[in-house]
Amino acid sequence: MTLKKKAASDSGNQPFNADAATAPESGLHDHLAFWLHRLSASVLSKFENSLLKLGVTVAQWQIMISIYHEDATTPKDLAAYIGIDAAAVSRGATRLLAKGLVKKTPHPEDRRSIHLALTAKGLKLLKVTLAIGEEQDALWKSSMTAQQEHAFVSTLRQLLEFQEITPTGNVWPTSAIGRSRAKRV
Repeated sequence: MTLKKKAASDSGNQPFNADAATAPESGLHDHLAFWLHRLSASVLSKFENSLLKLGVTVAQWQIMISIYHEDATTPKDLAAYIGIDAAAVSRGATRLLAKGLVKKTPHPEDRRSIHLALTAKGLKLLKVTLAIGEEQDALWKSSMTAQQEHAFVSTLRQLLEFQEITPTGNVWPTSAIGRSRAKRV
């Protein structure tokens, strides 16, 4: 029951008075959002620091891996697939082009759009970054049994669906719970 509903029921349906309400009992560490943020920040920070040493950001890496697996190859599709705005994809793609990690070709059906593809240099870097990602994933997974990992991934999916976050494409590949991708670097 919310404080407002509790206050209304306790006071015979009188309007909610914030001054009269008792202070919430829960503290910072009682909130799931706090723990999700802590975990996400820790995982992302370690991966980002490793990538930055190689001259690429997490956002740029997401673009590169999505292009490689052909999950999305146009800026519009990349934005939808990764879940970021088109301007962020444009900035990331521009930097990747400048570094010689991706190349662009005209879209055959839409003159306003382009296709992005990895260059040989981009593929070489992606292989290194994938090894880092797999090593870090293995480290996180080593703290869980296979059953716990499956439950964790299922819970993440459930929370995302509850938040109506429905990614396009195969964002939750079965490999997240054990199956390896058929296409290997």
